[in-house]
Amino acid sequence: MVRILSEVKIGKKSLSKYEKFIKADLRRKIIAESGKLKGTSIIHINSTASGGGVAELLQSQIPLERGLGINSHWLVINGDKEDMFFTITKKIHNLLQGEKGILTENEKKLYIRHNKKAFSEIKKILKKIKPDIVVIHDPQPLPLVDAIPRGIKVAFRLHIDVSSPNVRTLNFIKPLITKFDRLVVSNPLYRPEWFPKEKTDMIYPAIDPLLPKNKILPTDSVRRLAEKYGINPDEKIISQVSRFDPWKDPVGVIKAFNIARKKIPGLKLILMGSVADDDPESKEIYAEVKDFSNDDPDITLITENDDMFVNVVQSVSKVVLQKSLREGFGLTVTEAMWKGKAVIGGDTTGISSQIEDGKNGILVSSVKEAGEAILKLLNNPKLTRKMGVAARKTVQEKFLTPVMVLHHLKLYSKLLK
Repeated sequence: MVRILSEVKIGKKSLSKYEKFIKADLRRKIIAESGKLKGTSIIHINSTASGGGVAELLQSQIPLERGLGINSHWLVINGDKEDMFFTITKKIHNLLQGEKGILTENEKKLYIRHNKKAFSEIKKILKKIKPDIVVIHDPQPLPLVDAIPRGIKVAFRLHIDVSSPNVRTLNFIKPLITKFDRLVVSNPLYRPEWFPKEKTDMIYPAIDPLLPKNKILPTDSVRRLAEKYGINPDEKIISQVSRFDPWKDPVGVIKAFNIARKKIPGLKLILMGSVADDDPESKEIYAEVKDFSNDDPDITLITENDDMFVNVVQSVSKVVLQKSLREGFGLTVTEAMWKGKAVIGGDTTGISSQIEDGKNGILVSSVKEAGEAILKLLNNPKLTRKMGVAARKTVQEKFLTPVMVLHHLKLYSKLLK
C-alpha cells in the first residue's frame, strides 16, 4: 500500500551557528522564548520536501527549532498520479492567486478524497508523536485539519498571495480554514476578511545564511565555479532564478531583456528554475519559455536543482530580476538581496514587503518598466552598488532564519495559552 504521508527525517542545528549573522539582543530573545517551550511537540505538514519555497523554509526552520529543545517533526503529503492530486492543487493555488476559472465538483471531490485517504495515517502519527501543535502549510494538506482531534492546537500557514483571490475558490476552502486556531500569513492583505484579525499572525519567510545557496563567496571562488558551470563571469549577465511558473512571468523577463540589449551590446540572460514535485505545470511552462527563446545564444535556460549553481548565477549577475505578477513573498528576491544585488521585482504584495522602490531595489509593473530598470542599473554602477548595500542590510535585519524562528516561537506560545 502506498503511503500518503511520509516523514522527512531531519537533524538539529545550534543557534550558535548563526551568531555572526545576528545581533546579541535577537539571540537573547530566541533563547528566552524557546526556554518556555522546551519539550513541546510540533508537527509541520506540507506538500514537498524539496523544490519549493515552503520546503526551503522548513529545511532550516525545523532543525533550528529542534536545536532549541523543541520536538519538531515534518510530514509531507504525497501525490497520486491516478487522482491528479497535484494538478488539482496547483489549479487551486492559481485560482487563489486570482486566476479566472472554477474548480469542478469532481476536482473538489478528488482533492478532499485524497486527503481523507491519509486520515488513518495521520491519526497513527498523532498517537505516536503526541503533538501539542500541528501547523499545516498551504492548501494541499488543508483538509487534514478534520483528522486532528480537539485538544491539539492547529495553525494554518498560508504562503501564497490571496490579496485578490478567485472568490469561489476561497469560499470552497473557507469552512476548512475557519477550523484553525490561528492563521499565519506573509502580509496583512492575505488575511481573508472573514477570518478574525485577533487570531491572525504576520510572519515573514526568511533565508538561511548557512546554506550553500546563500553563502557569500569570495570573488575567485565565484569565477572558478562559474567557469565550472560553463558561465563566463566577465560577461554582462542578468538573471531570474525562479520555478517555471506563469506567475513568475519568464516570458516577460525575456521581453524586458530584449528591450535592454538593444542599447547594451553583449548582454546575456540566464533563466534558472526548478521543476518542483508538487508543480506539474512547470514542465509545460518551461517548454513554452524554451519555444519563445527560440534557441537565442544570449539566453541560457537552466533546470538543474543545484544550490551552489543558484549561488553562482546570482553572484555573477550584474542585476537580478524577479518579475512576478503575483508573489506570496519571493525567497529568490531575498537570496539575491543578501548577496548585495540590486533586484528588479514585480510590484506585487510579497515583493514590495522586501523592496523599497528606489532605495534597495526597483519595483516594476510592466515589461517596459522592467526593460528601463535594467538599463538604469547597468548604466549606473554606483547606484546599483548603493542599492545592493541597502538590500543586504534589509535582509540581515528582517529576513534571516533566526528572525523567522523567533516569530514562530511566539506563535507557539500564543497557541498553547
